[in-house]
Amino acid sequence: MFGECLNRRAVDVDYYIEMGGRAYDALGDVAARRGVARSLWDELSEKFSQLVEVLNEVAERTLLNSDTGLVRLYEKWMKTGNARVALLLREQGVPAIVGGARGRFVQ
Repeated sequence: MFGECLNRRAVDVDYYIEMGGRAYDALGDVAARRGVARSLWDELSEKFSQLVEVLNEVAERTLLNSDTGLVRLYEKWMKTGNARVALLLREQGVPAIVGGARGRFVQ
């Protein structure tokens, strides 16, 4: 949900996603040692990056509720070139992207 803050750090978002997946795997180990099925923890570990994407989409759609949020979403697209963010912007009437190139909108 706060990936923009992480992008300004020495460690990137992928590191935190990897760490989250490994944390769920470690919980699965703890559960297995206590005789509890670890299938839930395995699934959370394997799909952690997908869960992060869902949370990102929720956060991005929440930004659409205000003009300030729309500007922040545009700035995020300018930095990342993320296709999902571009689609959200187009849905809000922001002009289409030229050839999918980062940072370039049709005027």
